[in-house]
Amino acid sequence: MTEVLENVDQRMRAALGDDAVYAVEEGRAPGALPAPAVVVAPASAEQVAETLRVAADAGVGVIPVGGDTAPRQGRREDLPCVALSLERMSDVVEHAVEDLVLTAQAGLVLTEAQAAVTAHGHRIPLAPPFASRATLGGIIACAADGPTRDAYGAVRDQVLGVQIVHGDGRISRAGGRVVKNVTGYDLCRLYTGSRGVLGIITELTLRLRPMEPSACMLAWRFPRIEDAWEAGMTLRRDLPALYGLHAARGTLTEGMQGDGAALLATLRGPEAFVEAVGESCWEHDLGATSREVLAPDAVPGIAGPASTRDAWLRVCVLPADGGRLLEALARRIGDGADLVLDVLSGACDVTHEDPGFLDPVDETALGADLEPIGAQVDRPGDPEFHLRRLHLFPSTRPGGTAVMQGLMRALDPASVINPGRYEVAP
Repeated sequence: MTEVLENVDQRMRAALGDDAVYAVEEGRAPGALPAPAVVVAPASAEQVAETLRVAADAGVGVIPVGGDTAPRQGRREDLPCVALSLERMSDVVEHAVEDLVLTAQAGLVLTEAQAAVTAHGHRIPLAPPFASRATLGGIIACAADGPTRDAYGAVRDQVLGVQIVHGDGRISRAGGRVVKNVTGYDLCRLYTGSRGVLGIITELTLRLRPMEPSACMLAWRFPRIEDAWEAGMTLRRDLPALYGLHAARGTLTEGMQGDGAALLATLRGPEAFVEAVGESCWEHDLGATSREVLAPDAVPGIAGPASTRDAWLRVCVLPADGGRLLEALARRIGDGADLVLDVLSGACDVTHEDPGFLDPVDETALGADLEPIGAQVDRPGDPEFHLRRLHLFPSTRPGGTAVMQGLMRALDPASVINPGRYEVAP
């Protein structure tokens, strides 16, 4: 361990106690930090604040870590950093059953939070990739959307309040535990998707939804995914009440009747509603080779890749441009990968169990194909992709970068949290 990290290790132990600090000498530390590394696991917002103050004084960076499902994009390689794990901050603070509101610490894993509220007939309307590992704080920080977005809205729509620790050690709150309209800036929406650069979320309040009494998935088989998408656009136009609608191909559709691609329509709600919408779906002649009724969660892969090591390309376009997107992907990537296209939102995930599957792809040619339709492109599993995507995919250039950098200077003047992120060339 370097002299700088040894000094930080000693100072963190003195400030937080030996049980809150440990060293990783070999392998990889949480947050994609190469060993040797120091990991700090505070047990309260006050300890998080003290960690940031010590780090700022020592001149090192802090990398917040939840379930460690997202790459650390934009980290400065020349600056020593410590990993701040929220593993000890994973409690339910309050479940207001009658108000359908949950307050919890940010380190609570989504599946554990779901289990806690399901017992009362509620659900958290979030379905990010890697839900068994993703923490509530990480989901908000990354705005990790999933197939529930079409029915319930984006991640930011579910956040009622947050407690956040800024880079200089200040602790602040935004929003609250009551669902109401207020005047002033909605800071919860500002923090959602900020990827930790404005502060570390330590506690949050989420809007809950009642569990739907009835649910199912309808599946149609088609020879090609392009056929499935066209059929999906027909249902999208005629049946706006669908909970989810996805065109899929690859290993995701194995075990279903027939071969090729599939169109998957998810229905949730009161039993009479689900039956009525299901009958309306069956009345449409979509030209499918076969169709069947499945359990509502029969295809878990529509939420994203199965492993954080999988190759993963995410492309978002307007729903009407889904056909042009599929043409570009077929031309540049081929048909060897799993593919899921959300017909309602236009978000498309291309995944493969081989981490190197996407490496041979000509990104310059793919960018030329996707630029005319204004595609937003990301490779969530590739920490270096953000360095080259602005040149390959100009339409992905983030808006408001100067505003974000100004906020970072105000809330984290020493650039302690996630140093190097959002340092985007003009």
